[in-house]
Amino acid sequence: QLKDALREVEVDSTGAGSNIKEAQKDYIKAFPEVEVCIISACEHEFSHAAYQECGAAPYDLISIYERIKVAKQQNKKVILSLHAGYELFEYPTPTLRRECHFFADAGADLIVCHHSHVAGAYEKFKNTNIYYGLGDLIFEGHHGNKPGEGYGVIAEWNTKLEMFDCSMVPYRQSPDLGGVQLLCDNALEDFLSRQALHNSRLINGDWIKQWDNFVEILKPSLFARIFLPIKFPGIARLMKVPLLRKLILGTNSMDKLNLLRCESLRAALIRSIESEHNND
Repeated sequence: QLKDALREVEVDSTGAGSNIKEAQKDYIKAFPEVEVCIISACEHEFSHAAYQECGAAPYDLISIYERIKVAKQQNKKVILSLHAGYELFEYPTPTLRRECHFFADAGADLIVCHHSHVAGAYEKFKNTNIYYGLGDLIFEGHHGNKPGEGYGVIAEWNTKLEMFDCSMVPYRQSPDLGGVQLLCDNALEDFLSRQALHNSRLINGDWIKQWDNFVEILKPSLFARIFLPIKFPGIARLMKVPLLRKLILGTNSMDKLNLLRCESLRAALIRSIESEHNND
């Protein structure tokens, strides 16, 4: 229905479809001096497409790599659009950053991540601009961050340097404002100052400390979600009690870690939970 609504107002879309083949169909746009291929993928939450199920193009390392290579063989410039990153965290996870660098080495000319709902750090890796969070263009207020704040990215192909020249467009939005407003004056200065701090931490390595601190805050909630059989209000607060946490994790915490860390064991665990869910 969304794709139909977009077609009615002549807005192109990509990254979703009635099945996985349609969802993974790349968007090609020809310009006078360059042909651009937009490759989209979404981390595996509840919305990814399957062979006979509608949804978003799943985030699959091999598939994305192959799609990049095909586009580059056809002399297309590649923009990678990734619904990836942890909500309310201004930096990439260590794995996401490493994979974005991998995609850049594979030939992606511009990488834009959008999942965090906050304006994320950005960097230039070799000749590829990488943005790790665009903020909130639609939602406002419910995440506890500044309502409806983020930035857009304007990309222009530089034929001389063979790369995208990118500029950032900071904004805020809400129904009370009547839509989107560009940031200016003190609001713009404050926004750019925060972005400069995020970027400096990303470059000098301090973002890893931010990640560790962020995970420490998430730990009670994550443990409750994965190890407890039921959910109820206040359950995450209970998991902050060290003794209770040790009781829940048990004496085989290393075995649990191994189940999640080992690729083959994790695949078997995921499939087991999927089959159990389908039988309910």
